[in-house]
Amino acid sequence: MDTVVKKQEVRSAGNEIIGYAEDLTNYINQFQSIIDSVNNVWQGADALRYINFMRDQYTPKLLLFKSMLEEYGVYLKKIPEAYEVLDETFSSRKIDV
Repeated sequence: MDTVVKKQEVRSAGNEIIGYAEDLTNYINQFQSIIDSVNNVWQGADALRYINFMRDQYTPKLLLFKSMLEEYGVYLKKIPEAYEVLDETFSSRKIDV
């Protein structure tokens, strides 16, 4: 069985995913700004509950997702190096069956 890894494509995918994580950072900042501005147009206990809920529930999960995207992008960027080492190690070996 042959496994083919297109190293440059995997690195590109990793860089692309890291770029998406950076974009997500901008969207999270916009989201937080919108949540902060809600207080300007909506007053009262309901507004405070809504703002706190959004900050406490959604923002941490979005930040966790962004972190996971970044980690996966870094992982994909490292994959080609592992396959290169594997190729170098086992390309010269032969198994007689």
